Amino acid sequence: MDTCSFFTATTNLKYATNDIAVYPNPTAGVLNFKFDSQYQECEIVITNLNGQKLLSAINQPNLNISDLPRGVYLVTFNIDEQVVVKKFTKM
Repeated sequence: MDTCSFFTATTNLKYATNDIAVYPNPTAGVLNFKFDSQYQECEIVITNLNGQKLLSAINQPNLNISDLPRGVYLVTFNIDEQVVVKKFTKM
């Protein structure tokens, strides 16, 4: 299973997908985010593969995902009208 792949949905390419890191992947507890501090506001949303919103935060360096069941999830970063989506695995 490829647990490190990612994809991007974007309206422009102001921010590259490698400007945002999601780690560790896979994880069982805390999911960390690294993104440029220049972003005014970064909304972070975790959804399952059915699109159901499970967790969200704004400008947070991490989220505790220990209560989520094992599986594959998407983390979406909404930054300055751009959307970057990455996939992660909860163990």
